[in-house]
Amino acid sequence: MWMLSALLPKRNTAAVHTWPSYDDTALALIPELEKSRLDKIYYLAATDIVAGSAPTWGPKVVVLPKRSLRAVWAFLTSRWVFWTHQCYTSWFPHRVESVNLWHGMLIKKLGWMSAKQVNLPHSKYDLATSEFWEPFVWQCMRPWGKVLVNGLPRHDRFRSLESAEVRRRLGGAAPNCRKLVTWMPTYRRSVRGEHFVDGTDYNNAAQMPGFDPELFNDWLAAHQMVCVLKPHPLGAPPQIRTTGHLLVMDDATLAAHGLTLYELLGGTDILITDISSVYIDFLILNRPIIHAFADREEYGASRGFLFDWNEEYFAGPFVSDMNGIQRALEEIADGRDEYIAQRSRLRSLFHANPEQPATPALLAQLGLTRE
Repeated sequence: MWMLSALLPKRNTAAVHTWPSYDDTALALIPELEKSRLDKIYYLAATDIVAGSAPTWGPKVVVLPKRSLRAVWAFLTSRWVFWTHQCYTSWFPHRVESVNLWHGMLIKKLGWMSAKQVNLPHSKYDLATSEFWEPFVWQCMRPWGKVLVNGLPRHDRFRSLESAEVRRRLGGAAPNCRKLVTWMPTYRRSVRGEHFVDGTDYNNAAQMPGFDPELFNDWLAAHQMVCVLKPHPLGAPPQIRTTGHLLVMDDATLAAHGLTLYELLGGTDILITDISSVYIDFLILNRPIIHAFADREEYGASRGFLFDWNEEYFAGPFVSDMNGIQRALEEIADGRDEYIAQRSRLRSLFHANPEQPATPALLAQLGLTRE
């Protein structure tokens, strides 16, 4: 693929590949690319995506099944390639303007810093949301061009819906709940692509020892809260049912409710996560965060952190069991938030321009805005 891309002539077009298909990165990026000086934008989507889930884009955008000759041709002949995950190849000739959008800042080791060394990236451009992240992006991604300090396109989707509309679309108890919580654990055992095990696999959807979905649902109901538990797409599918106040929702379930992940997060009052970089993104909203991480030492010993990820970088209380999660939720709901100053400091450290729309700024840096 690299050799073919190096040999074939290039057109004033862009190939865009994101995983999952039609994610918030694509939904933020493509409308801005439509306004650019490009002649065509080819979006390479998974072939099993339901056609009805495709957004309405203009005539410059062509959606192609990734596993098709037309998609391969568009990829190989486009001057610009935007990607979050490997599409045919992760290496590009120097005359291809390749932009690795990835999907978050880098706390855990990956890419060139990972012992697993899978699908190593080599683009011209990579993104860092602030100067703090710039050296880590260099270490993990090794672009041959630049690391651009810029927000991630998906950040622009935080404010695409009002909070009340997010709750309305979730339905059930969500519209009238006291607090809407989103819980996003990362995977410990991957079931897609290369199979890895990091840290301790607790064999439940929350990756938390002692997690009982029925008991937690009852606790949420008693405290007038709704929690959306969003499993990691690389992890095993959850084996629990959705209940009244505990909603287990993957990307397809969110789409069935007319929502994307970052639209959901935009309407979320409290985020629960462990080592996922989503907490870096969520700091833009400056709302409470709970770090639920029972196997921090084991995870650090197996996967490893890029830097000494300690209390200095926690955006909220650090808990390791269900009692800790429930106490932290109660305190935040009652207005006892001891991490306001810490979040404000981390927001400034982790985001150079948190109020600036990320996608137009990125295209301006790349020189793609229409003259």
